[in-house]
Amino acid sequence: MRYAWVECKNDDNAPLPLYVSFNKYFKLEPLLKSKPNAIDLFHKWVLAKILLSAYEIACDIEDSEDLDLSTILIADKEFLINLIVRLEQGLSPSLEQENIVQLISVSSVISSLSSLCDWLERKRVIILLDDAAISLTPEYLYEFFDIVRSLKTSKIALKASVYPGTTEYGPRFHVAHDAETIDAWISVQHPNYSSVMDAIAQARFPGYDGIPDDLKELFKFSAFGIPRSFLMMLRDCQTTLSQTTQQKFNKIIEKYVELRLSEYSSLKYKLPRLFDIVSLGESLLLKVVELLKESNSQYKEEKQVIIGIEKNDNVYFSRLTKLLIETGLFYNLPDISHGDGRTYERYIPHYALLIKERVFNEGSRGFSPSQIIQKILRKNAKHPVRRNISSLFNAEQLARLKLTLPPCNNCKTPRLTDNQKFCHHCGNQLIDESAYNQCMSIPLSKVPHLTSWQMQKLSGLEKVKTIGDVLSLQDPGSELRKIHRIGPKIANKIMDKVLSHVEEFLS
Repeated sequence: MRYAWVECKNDDNAPLPLYVSFNKYFKLEPLLKSKPNAIDLFHKWVLAKILLSAYEIACDIEDSEDLDLSTILIADKEFLINLIVRLEQGLSPSLEQENIVQLISVSSVISSLSSLCDWLERKRVIILLDDAAISLTPEYLYEFFDIVRSLKTSKIALKASVYPGTTEYGPRFHVAHDAETIDAWISVQHPNYSSVMDAIAQARFPGYDGIPDDLKELFKFSAFGIPRSFLMMLRDCQTTLSQTTQQKFNKIIEKYVELRLSEYSSLKYKLPRLFDIVSLGESLLLKVVELLKESNSQYKEEKQVIIGIEKNDNVYFSRLTKLLIETGLFYNLPDISHGDGRTYERYIPHYALLIKERVFNEGSRGFSPSQIIQKILRKNAKHPVRRNISSLFNAEQLARLKLTLPPCNNCKTPRLTDNQKFCHHCGNQLIDESAYNQCMSIPLSKVPHLTSWQMQKLSGLEKVKTIGDVLSLQDPGSELRKIHRIGPKIANKIMDKVLSHVEEFLS
């Protein structure tokens, strides 16, 4: 999206591009518990960010930071920045801001963008909405896509980056009617896959030519269509110290697989309602890898990397597979029919897992990159490994394939439905735990990537116990420097790790 923004910005014949990131939406989540008009405040926040991005592109094109476009864009730039900051702090607009805030609406933003478009002599506007999968807060997500639907005109087009598994569009936005879905993920089976990854690495990785060709090819397939993963493996290859090429490669792949699985597993805590679904998804993934390994041992001229799962009407299983696709662990292929009314959904599991589990090793105990690549490049078997949901999960697992609903806070009685508002046993109002508050309650000593010494020292702090505690301090660095042997440099490193974990947890 950033690339499209730059291309359009520099071309007078292209649409006027606005780039807006919503990666800090989680800061507004506490408003749902504290403000009766939280949805309206979120609405203003989204529109204010769009107006601010309009200011930024105008200043960029006109090469001036002092533009006053308040007559076109409703408010001046400083006002919009202050409003956004205030809302992200969990505060309502101030009395001084209220009069102008009331003027910010979908219709006024449409009018403003049209006027700006004319002023900059562009024919139309394209709004690029990055990090638009506001998956932790469905209430906001529904409102967000209603705004997207309402902003679309003959002169204004919108593009949003979303996830297939956790993005819920709400009752007023219909994907097939209101939007077109485009998959931005390149398949490892695409004929130009290797050359595309080569071109990216040549441009982004200075030492690319110094890495053996066989290893480069293996890393390409292990990255499974994600250029950033490919570059990360190349960097690790340069810096990893091991006795042999095999040890180095194994260490890199094991580290990468662990990272991918931990990212997937983190969904259990980001989206507690999907706890069991995510757990069963990992079981399914490992089961599929096992089945493909067993099947591949029977092929001498072909390879088997596709699982075909008989189509079923279980909505939770559909959610499970979409989550695996979202986290890059399954690649979705078109459905295929096998007669008798049977249709199979087809998936390719992440190649890094297949490589780690020696699916392509032809029974050899040694390490031969060229042999593994030859097996990967073979044509696919005519038919996928075919299974149905009952053969992939046992009865106990099938019973768990549902939403994990939190019990009543008062009497601990399990809920009956996801949209239940009051406990059917004691009558108390049911309250969902905020993902934001859940993140804020994480002990400081549990923040990833801290050293064991840092964890031990942080657990001994008297006043600062959790992430929320440290973020609420006006100067958290000073509190950390009270610990013996922690100076400004280490305190800053700890804070960077805390903030990075918050961003990752709530992304």
